[in-house]
Amino acid sequence: MFQHALLDEFGALVGIENLRFDEQGLCSFFVDGRTPLSIAMANERWVLSLQLEALPDLAYRPAMDVIKRAPELTQEAMSGAAPLLTWHPDLCLPIALRTLPEHGTTARAVADAVAGLIEFSTHCQRQLSC
Repeated sequence: MFQHALLDEFGALVGIENLRFDEQGLCSFFVDGRTPLSIAMANERWVLSLQLEALPDLAYRPAMDVIKRAPELTQEAMSGAAPLLTWHPDLCLPIALRTLPEHGTTARAVADAVAGLIEFSTHCQRQLSC
């Protein structure tokens, strides 16, 4: 299957062996050994999600309050042209998302999107810490 081959190629590119989708279609690993990143396929798109580090008071704020603190971070996100800051209701944590089209995406494009997502999440983390 194309997705598995691309996942293998991405793993080789970033130095992570044996990346696989689980039975729910999710591939998760740690960035820098501590930040969970997940890759999934949904609606013919690669969906990359990265958990932001927990901030002590975020669990007590409504999700929209978190998003409103950095409204510029959510522009263009629905089109996949830019990352999206959103709230994970089960984890009670902010997460950064990025999507890529399933067809025509290369391992290099996934690696670049992951790097951009890490940069975006670092920026978000600083914004939310204020």
